[in-house]
Amino acid sequence: MNSMKTVNTFLLSAALAWAGGLRPAWARWATADDAQSVTESSSRDVAVETDGTYTEEVESVRQVLREGGRSLSTQHLAYNARAGELQVLKAETINGAEHTRVERPFIEDKPMASRLKGFDQMNLVAIAFPKVGIGSKLHLKYRERIREVPIPGQFYKRFDFAENHYVLGSTVTIRSKLPLFVESNDPRRALRLTQRQEKGSYLLSICLIKPEFVEPIDEPWVWLERAQRTWVVVSSAKDYDEVGNEIAPKIEAVLAAPLPPLYERILKDAQAKTSTVDRINTVTSELDTELRYMGDWRPVRGGHVPRPLETVAETRFGDCKDFSAATVAILRRLGLEAHQAWVERGQCPSALPKLGGPVFNHAIVYAVGDGRAWWIDPTNFASFAQGTFTDIAGRPALVIASGRSRLEAIPETKPKEAVRETSSTIKVQEDGRARIETVLGYKGVAAAPWTGLLLRMSASHIDHDIITQLASEDRLDDWKIEPYDLNSRITKDVSIKARYTENNYSIRTTAGPGVFLDDGNVDQLMRLDAKHRVSDLFMGHPDTVREYTAFPDIRLRGDPPPQCEISSPWARVSRKVTQAATGLTIETARETLVPEISNATLKSDDFARFQKEVRACFDRIAVVYGPMESGAKAP
Repeated sequence: MNSMKTVNTFLLSAALAWAGGLRPAWARWATADDAQSVTESSSRDVAVETDGTYTEEVESVRQVLREGGRSLSTQHLAYNARAGELQVLKAETINGAEHTRVERPFIEDKPMASRLKGFDQMNLVAIAFPKVGIGSKLHLKYRERIREVPIPGQFYKRFDFAENHYVLGSTVTIRSKLPLFVESNDPRRALRLTQRQEKGSYLLSICLIKPEFVEPIDEPWVWLERAQRTWVVVSSAKDYDEVGNEIAPKIEAVLAAPLPPLYERILKDAQAKTSTVDRINTVTSELDTELRYMGDWRPVRGGHVPRPLETVAETRFGDCKDFSAATVAILRRLGLEAHQAWVERGQCPSALPKLGGPVFNHAIVYAVGDGRAWWIDPTNFASFAQGTFTDIAGRPALVIASGRSRLEAIPETKPKEAVRETSSTIKVQEDGRARIETVLGYKGVAAAPWTGLLLRMSASHIDHDIITQLASEDRLDDWKIEPYDLNSRITKDVSIKARYTENNYSIRTTAGPGVFLDDGNVDQLMRLDAKHRVSDLFMGHPDTVREYTAFPDIRLRGDPPPQCEISSPWARVSRKVTQAATGLTIETARETLVPEISNATLKSDDFARFQKEVRACFDRIAVVYGPMESGAKAP
């Protein structure tokens, strides 16, 4: 697994900022005229052995079309030097009839310093092509021998065609001593696949039969689901059960070992808790306190099998497999059914290919108890057994259990499980300044980024980030953040109170002072150019955002602003403006109901009607106001 531990990478602004966005553009698919370079030809010849190891020979000719394409003059090839070897067979620059060979001093193979957190010896081959200009062609040929594969006895490889690259021709040829299964996705019918048996070998040929360029441009929030891409998956495993069952005995052998003293102490602390949630949170929070993350991505010994429990406890470091194994071992002794599970971690979930393979990048824990399933990620700094982190929610996971491995669906978060609330009282002064009191509330998974924040940074730094998210520094006069408790590694609801003075709060209009009504919560829904969009839209995981703002002692002038309650299958938005004797209040809310919207749906009449209603209520709205008491001096 290659997932990095989430620690000390928190950006507080991301937790504080509501949805921002870009203006719409005339979206389209990239054409040949947009390309910086073009792959004229590419060939990959793969020879697979009975144990799943293989040799691959790759050859390509790429031409520079624009200045940006000259970056190809330096090319890099990474490989695992402990598990394989790579040899450059040919590298040259072609300018017309002139062929200039890359001399050996300009082909450098050296260890990658970036892998210091892991155990593998990752090498990087750097190739510097000479005499590269517009129109130059770069010819490269190399051979890679893979001596160690992630799942012994299994072969898996995915081939992507023309994703963010302009390709004229590409072929893949596989000759395998293992029987292979093939799955393809060819939305533009650009591929030709042929399969046959020959002298005890399985032969597969994949050919790109027409130019392909799969890149949406000139649009914000680009997101391509797997169905829009051109790819082929080749695997010796027909399904994921086969993958999990092959590796499960090795993981179970690790889990069967006695608990080290460190884990026994954590078990005892967890047994003292009364609820399952508290017990799980005790286990994961104490493991995170005692162990530090250190990645291990060796294909066999580190890729999918955790190190012995005793070794991890003694060294006090481990990766996602090691954290998960420790958690599973302790939870089983707490009476829960628990197994390691593999998942594709990331904020944008993507559908898995149907064919089984080692496609996952993270190890977590699947547990059953109290009549429900638990999806636990012990490598996170925050412990959150009461819910599911958004970077694993809403996607399939492979539960690893001997003879019972299977894909299970991790539930998507619900809007009520991730709530962000802002409640503000804004007292506008005659000089246009405003005295503001704000309470920021984060509930459920929305509170996770705040968890243990004082363990990672100073209160002064946190305070500064909070206040500069609420107002620009150049308009701040004085400010104060009330004390808060962010010392626990276990996620709890958070409430932050701030008081500050903002200069030039009011906008000046010809009818008197006014304020813009914030539309940040619905910005993406409004600004999206659905009519011309070519990619899908990732909305973010379902959540709820509410804002309540009170303006004491002021009244509206002119027509009241638009108010609305708009429902759709994708989101619910609302705005309510109330004029009372005590002043003006504005309430807005947005519930995101689904993480993504397909391109076809974005172009539907239903979405067009929904977007029109949202724009009518929220787009570029300001209110002009005056004092409540007649005869009082307006700001």
